[in-house]
Amino acid sequence: MSVKRSICPDIYHPAIARDGLLTRLRIPGGVLNESQCLEIADLLETIGIEYVQVTNRANLQLRALAQEIAPELLTRLVDCGLAATNSAVDGIRNMMMSPTAGIDAQELVDLRPLADDWLEYLNSHPELGILSTKFSVGFDGGGSVGIVDRPNDITLLAISDREFRLYLNMGSRGDPPQPVGVILFTDECLPILAAIAQSYRQGIEILGGDVRRKPRLRDVIAHYGLAAFGELVQREFTGSRRFVFKNTDLDEHSATANQERHLGVHQQRQTGINYLGIVLPLGRWTIAQIKGLGSISARYGSGNIRLTPWQNVILPDVKAIDLRIVQGLITDLGLVQTANHPSSLLRACAGTTGW
Repeated sequence: MSVKRSICPDIYHPAIARDGLLTRLRIPGGVLNESQCLEIADLLETIGIEYVQVTNRANLQLRALAQEIAPELLTRLVDCGLAATNSAVDGIRNMMMSPTAGIDAQELVDLRPLADDWLEYLNSHPELGILSTKFSVGFDGGGSVGIVDRPNDITLLAISDREFRLYLNMGSRGDPPQPVGVILFTDECLPILAAIAQSYRQGIEILGGDVRRKPRLRDVIAHYGLAAFGELVQREFTGSRRFVFKNTDLDEHSATANQERHLGVHQQRQTGINYLGIVLPLGRWTIAQIKGLGSISARYGSGNIRLTPWQNVILPDVKAIDLRIVQGLITDLGLVQTANHPSSLLRACAGTTGW
């Protein structure tokens, strides 16, 4: 493991900040199970950190570390799925999924299998470690809690149960990606993601850059031009269909903000089952709350917790008959579950110090 002055560190490569070392756990799709929650809590206790921060990419950040993560702790993180087995690609496991994937009553299709396939592709292609550690892919199933308005480099938005609109980030920092006039079928989604990533890699090799500031996908697209970049992607694409990247009118595909829509109690697509959106004030999640929510999920849910890009968490798969008990247990942890609470409107930049 090595310390580097990176603007977006990963667990193998912490960065130097004003208050100590800073590192991040990439949580693909933002999904954690109880054993992973316990592992995170134990890690925090071992290194002497009181809380972890949920980032706006639904990852977890540890800051103010006195020293690097010990090799034996890294091994444990790998064993429970919290770090990549290949350190070269850990930094690009930014994979954002609708936090209500598979449970959203309005969802067109559950994109979790596709997200799993993409993660497997990344793990088996270490040459992609050259990509910026801010590189991120979003999967939006077209439900009520969408992430198409989040600033991912690539987003696939379901427009039917077998068709997806492709979005690419071509704007300024923080802008959402834009549609490029391409509609994909299900079996074309993984090949197009692979083709774009490989084309992006080639662009980085041409443009250069340093550890701290590698070219982003939008920089590579700007270098080639959208149409020419599309031709490069076409050459890498393993499917048979041809397509053309072009600027598309955004009015038809305007995204709506979902920052508070997931909070509170919501009925899932599964009959008699609910999910609870829970506020983490300023995205800070303490050891006791990590253990507590993990335990509640194991007993009253399906054993998993979902992080959101709005720096909160979702507890899914709670039976209606258990709602009152679960809500009381969450309150006992010092957490609130309503969108009208003042703390639900606050956002914090996990990359800066301060409360």
